[in-house]
Amino acid sequence: MTRIDSFLFPFLCVVVGCAIFAFDLTQRLGVAGGVPYVLLVLLGLFTDRHRIVFALAGSATVLTLLGIWLSAPGAPVQVIVMNRLLSLLAIWAVASAVSLVVAHRKRLESLLERDPLTGLYNRSYLLDHLQLQISRWRRDKIPLSLIMLDVDHFKAVNDRYGHPAGDRVLTAIADICCSIVRSSDVVCRFGGEEFAIILPQATQENAHEIAERIRVGIENSRFSLGHDSVQVTVSQGIAEMNRRLADSTAFLSAADTALYDSKRGGRNAVHIAAEPAFWLADNDEGPAHCDELALRVTH
Repeated sequence: MTRIDSFLFPFLCVVVGCAIFAFDLTQRLGVAGGVPYVLLVLLGLFTDRHRIVFALAGSATVLTLLGIWLSAPGAPVQVIVMNRLLSLLAIWAVASAVSLVVAHRKRLESLLERDPLTGLYNRSYLLDHLQLQISRWRRDKIPLSLIMLDVDHFKAVNDRYGHPAGDRVLTAIADICCSIVRSSDVVCRFGGEEFAIILPQATQENAHEIAERIRVGIENSRFSLGHDSVQVTVSQGIAEMNRRLADSTAFLSAADTALYDSKRGGRNAVHIAAEPAFWLADNDEGPAHCDELALRVTH
């Protein structure tokens, strides 16, 4: 099921709860009086938080018990009590089942958003989250920067030591990046030996400081590959979002241009995108590799 907008969901819960309670009060207490409260718990399918599911179950419990005192009797007391007890049992059984569904859905979403090798967010998540951050930048006008990172001569590592060894190097680089960035930053695997880091509330100068720490941290590390070890370096490109960038593709292109500048300059370097290299909203031409990057982004 599709989750409901966070502003609409509380209103929907109140409306459904009040409607069920009003229906309960209009009925004489009988065999099925407490059953409709299970519907309130089923609203938990539209959220991704366990505490909300159990909060709904708690609310349904309170309303079920209140119904005993406020509704007119229509059956023997022992029948009414048994009905309400069974209703409470159903409410909490359904709450447990809904909680399991929510947990399973969150695990599935995590698998869809994560790179299975490094555990980082994948390209699909990067593109969605980058678009979200750009929308926030346009609304709040707070700095937003992006780092593109590529492992230098990574093919040589795979050719000499094998792909399993290369995978261990990529995982170690991912760990180094995560240990250096801020808690608000998002590290993603863009593909192959390329990584991308989204830095909310960071100017290009802030991003450069972080990128330089990552560069030095990786350069000073030796990655153990069984009986051998390898030392690698990385090249990085930085772009800061500004009004001249048309969209997320242009933002990525700007950072990618700076990354290629680092490679052309000898690698193991950090470059900030120069303004003339930006793909401007009112310009039909961009860097020569912009079309190539657009294809990489969309496929």
